[in-house]
Amino acid sequence: MISDKIIAIGTGASASVAAQWAGHLNLAMVEFGITTPNSIAAFLANIGVESGGLTVFVENLNYRPERLAAVWPDRYAQNPKDKGVKIPNAKAKALGGNPRAIANDCYANRMGNGRPETGDGWRYRGQGPIQVTGKFNMTEIGNRLGIDLLSNPELLQQPSAGSRSAAYFFKSRGCVAAADAGEFGAVVKKINGSLPSDANHGPLRTKRYVDCKEAILASGTR
Repeated sequence: MISDKIIAIGTGASASVAAQWAGHLNLAMVEFGITTPNSIAAFLANIGVESGGLTVFVENLNYRPERLAAVWPDRYAQNPKDKGVKIPNAKAKALGGNPRAIANDCYANRMGNGRPETGDGWRYRGQGPIQVTGKFNMTEIGNRLGIDLLSNPELLQQPSAGSRSAAYFFKSRGCVAAADAGEFGAVVKKINGSLPSDANHGPLRTKRYVDCKEAILASGTR
């Protein structure tokens, strides 16, 4: 069993939050074969960043037009290939500040979601410690875990389903194998889409990974 203290080191969670999640995370890691120092540290470091230290479990899409243009330039910038600051287009200006409308537009016709008017983008926006997103992923993971995520995607925000969904995603996307091979950069890319040098909080992921692995080895629990 990985201690609350090590989970706090790996995820950046407070002591009280780490204690709340520790039992669920330990069960999930065993269930999905996340059992080596490398894989445990890589798992905890990434879910910690993705969830703001195990405190944020639903995607924040409250973007202003300027942020929409910067994050999704191909969709929301006037000239997406221009270098420098991206200028919001008309759609970005219409959607900015409306999280539901943003989700329904940017996630429409992707990942198993329907058109904007179906509301799938908002319903199946990123949730859980690893930000499971899209109707296709909700269906896959719900079937694997034996829970109805299509009707209740908010279950991913709870410690049990959240821990299991994150561990299943980590295992099924090849992150365990990559971590055990010492390829932490590949793990980050599978989760965030970029290597640590360009990923969201890439240096923080790397530091927590190193610190967590050192703590696991020093503890003698693995």
